[in-house]
Amino acid sequence: MAVDLPRDALAEGPAAAEQVRFQAQLLNAVREAVIATDTQGVVTYWNKAAERLYGWSAAEVMGRRFIDLLPTNMHTPEAQYVFEKLSRGEDWTGDFPARRKDGTIFPAGASATAIRSPDGTQTGIIGISNDLTERIAIEAQLRESHKLEAVGRLAGGIAHDFNNLLTVIQGNAQELLQNGSEQVRNNVAEIEAAALRAADLTRQLLAFSRQQVLQPRIVSLGGIVHDMQGMLQRLVRADIQLTVSTAAELGMVRADPAQLSRVVMNLVANARDAISGAGNIAISVENVDVPPNEEGFITRLKPGPHVLLTVTDSGAGMDQHTLDHIFEPFFTTKGAEQGTGLGLPTVFGIVTQSGGHITAESTFGKGSTFRVFVPRVAGDVEHATPSAQAPIVALSADRDGGVVVLLCEDEDAVRRIVRTSLHRKGYRVMEAASGAEALQIADSFVGTIDLLLSDVVMPEMSGTELMRELLQRRPNVKVLLMSGYASPDALGETTFEVDVPFLEKPFTVTALAAKVHEVLAAPSRG
Repeated sequence: MAVDLPRDALAEGPAAAEQVRFQAQLLNAVREAVIATDTQGVVTYWNKAAERLYGWSAAEVMGRRFIDLLPTNMHTPEAQYVFEKLSRGEDWTGDFPARRKDGTIFPAGASATAIRSPDGTQTGIIGISNDLTERIAIEAQLRESHKLEAVGRLAGGIAHDFNNLLTVIQGNAQELLQNGSEQVRNNVAEIEAAALRAADLTRQLLAFSRQQVLQPRIVSLGGIVHDMQGMLQRLVRADIQLTVSTAAELGMVRADPAQLSRVVMNLVANARDAISGAGNIAISVENVDVPPNEEGFITRLKPGPHVLLTVTDSGAGMDQHTLDHIFEPFFTTKGAEQGTGLGLPTVFGIVTQSGGHITAESTFGKGSTFRVFVPRVAGDVEHATPSAQAPIVALSADRDGGVVVLLCEDEDAVRRIVRTSLHRKGYRVMEAASGAEALQIADSFVGTIDLLLSDVVMPEMSGTELMRELLQRRPNVKVLLMSGYASPDALGETTFEVDVPFLEKPFTVTALAAKVHEVLAAPSRG
């Protein structure tokens, strides 16, 4: 849309001069660079924002062609086409590489239109431009965030389904180990070992996708690092100097201490692998306050008090391509036999699920620095409550049929192995393939149901929904939930609030029996 010069602006006299000065003040107050040229592209106006953005003063650019202030790669047929289009009185909006007086190149966005005199004659071009560097950085962060979210959902779904399969494999493997011949047991032992390694991979995928079960409590991150020093020293090589420093009066964080230890361990192992020969690894823990809109942390790091864990190494460093992908699962710069590419993605998932944020900075050949921000909370350290050894009792054993378990699992193979395992332990099992079927069984059963053992993620009715419905009907029933993955969305908010017992898939039949016994023998919550 062309800009028409007002007729009064062309009049002579004090009033016209005052109007011109006022308009100049308005343009200088604009935060974007405002630049005007004649029809040949020679600069005729350059506001204060243009001086700040491009580095040239108005006096330095007046009388010069604007195109001569741009990088040499803008002297192209495409750039000439833009200027010709503007010279014909057409509008143009787009992005272009701009150059400052000091020679630095930056991405700029601009919108330009024709200036016309009162009789309609084009007298020049006026454009508004600004620096797009921050916007491009934010867009890149958002794209990376969306990509990791999508990969995380995929990884979590795969891990969930795979854990169901591993539960069946491990359960049947244990049956064969107990009842098979020596040759069968030897072969099955290899199968079970492979299943255990696969289960560890799925746990790492669940950590990355932030769908693992956490047991958060108020802890000291500095205390965790301090207690790990001996272990970390053994983790690194003798020719690597490890230094640990923790600030005085560190704040507390709310997180799973076992998972925080895993974060520290993985970061130090990653730093060790980046160093060939002698080198240094420095670990520090301190309180920090993140201000609003801290540059570089726009999409993830929330402002406020945090505890900052920093791990710095003197290793080989990383180029930008590697930095862009280090938190993606299975991306690795190591050989096929040296790593799975899940170490840093696991760290990313744990930190994010704990409400924190992780950043990585590196220069190729000059080492790397990882920073983990965990929100600071008020309160004292909460120590884990040791579980009392419950007496071995068979609840309701004096009744006909013994202890009654209502099993709800939509995967047929998993349901069969769980049912068989519990039968062999002497439990009476009533099985259902859905939440609705489980409620029908409970409504029609006249005896006491001691335990609801249910999968969490099922069609139509989740395990937590089934739990709430059944507890309304039978308030004294105990509950044990199980799943191949566990996120707040999947488990429901009450799962963590009321501390419902949980069994993570894949599990062995031994672990299943032990957990069922633990839940049954525990005192009722009332």
